[in-house]
Amino acid sequence: RLKSKFKSKKSESPEQESISLEQGLEEGQLAIDLFFDNKFAESREVAQRHCDNSIYHALGNGTFHYLRAVMTFDQEHIDNASAVLTQSVATIDRFRKKSGGFVDTLGKMVGKQDYDSYTEMELHAELVYAECLLLKAMLTVCEDETLVSFVKAGLQVRRCYLSFRTCWEILENRNWS
Repeated sequence: RLKSKFKSKKSESPEQESISLEQGLEEGQLAIDLFFDNKFAESREVAQRHCDNSIYHALGNGTFHYLRAVMTFDQEHIDNASAVLTQSVATIDRFRKKSGGFVDTLGKMVGKQDYDSYTEMELHAELVYAECLLLKAMLTVCEDETLVSFVKAGLQVRRCYLSFRTCWEILENRNWS
């Protein structure tokens, strides 16, 4: 029933099938509604359906695995959630705005970034990327209690902070009209 309601659309890149932002948002809201109606299996199915080619499905799938890991503290669930979140971060990263190289980096240091050139998908991807990094950082603390794990988590929190800071700069500096 749920599968027939949503069909995939082809993206600009021929080798990668992706779904539209609107469809991702719609299915993400459906997954949330099912989750809060205690229909966990159906909600997880919606999130997993396109988790390799949609930012919201990737975040939803990673969130399900994260919740299971932190609720059980079973090492197998933690390891699985870590792997899924790593894959989710990689999937979401594909949709973020790509840097133009050295000249673009130098331009960021000297002047303002042109946030008006970001597409709607790239804006959403930036925020979802930061959220997924935060889940990954919090899970790293649960993986084991070694000093190396805490340092690793601290570095991930820094990456997360930088990503959220970019989102804030976009919010403040983009022309939204």
